[in-house]
Amino acid sequence: MESNRWWEFYFIRYFVGSVLGSLIITALAFHPDSSLSDVIAKLFDFDDTNLLTLKSDHFWVILSFGIAFCYIASSPILVMHALRAHFDFQSDTNITCKVWLFRLIIIALPLGFVWIVFKESPVKATFFSAYGLVVAFQFFLLTPALNEKFNSIFSFYKALAKDRAKTSEDRRQFIESYKHLREHGNAFLILFCELVLGCALFVSNSLSEALIVIIIWIFPTIPIWFLGTFLESRVKNV
Repeated sequence: MESNRWWEFYFIRYFVGSVLGSLIITALAFHPDSSLSDVIAKLFDFDDTNLLTLKSDHFWVILSFGIAFCYIASSPILVMHALRAHFDFQSDTNITCKVWLFRLIIIALPLGFVWIVFKESPVKATFFSAYGLVVAFQFFLLTPALNEKFNSIFSFYKALAKDRAKTSEDRRQFIESYKHLREHGNAFLILFCELVLGCALFVSNSLSEALIVIIIWIFPTIPIWFLGTFLESRVKNV
């Protein structure tokens, strides 16, 4: 950070996310309704241990996994940030609304399937529906990006770089304002993503199911490395 304002540091900004991640790990390990409690108890050596008898070493383990969970849970935000060129704020509002309405209808189809599969457990259906919504949203951003081989994203970043290079105090203040809004919004989006992923893991029936949940969650981030490499290859065209 260029300034000395303490609230701008990432440690302060994402401290709450790490704490929430630790609480989610604790719930997965000790809540009686968690299907993963036995697995986590053996992994962390929590056998014959409860919240009241935790040792200091256990707290450090939980905190470490809470930080890792916070990082993994935030993966959808990486996808949204990298592919933000496909958030269309310039087109006609009516056209944009129709496009998103069509996308929401398509999203509703797999969510309806989730409710049919888990109709005997409304809580599990609700948790997995929220999980599926977050994952599906990322694929709706990835699909057009991959179809056009990241070309519109290159155009977006090229135009953005030129716009940011223009120097004026008004422009600098404007850029700083929207960066603050987005970064603080990012911190709260992380909390939302942690809750969605945590709830999906909480109702997972086994370690294998939990691993599948995590793999699907982070899968949309795979193309982001290729996007970064693609943009690197186009530096000469900027």
